[in-house]
Amino acid sequence: YIIQLFVILIFLRSNKMKLLFENSRGEKRELFSGNKQDCFKHIKKFLDEHNFKSYYYQITKLENGERIDVGSHTEFFYILEE
Repeated sequence: YIIQLFVILIFLRSNKMKLLFENSRGEKRELFSGNKQDCFKHIKKFLDEHNFKSYYYQITKLENGERIDVGSHTEFFYILEE
């Protein structure tokens, strides 16, 4: 069990991902590139910088990553495999 957890943690730390932000006009821009854990840290940082308080993260699994809705319903983050 401990070995499985260790392997999962290594996978999350080492898997190269890119973080995108999609605005309400559907325009996407890359914010960050790194591991998944750091992508979530950058989402939090982005929200703090824009004075947006998120009460939940709704994560939708995609073929090549995840779409994260932080409560705006019109703007989304994407964490995608590079």
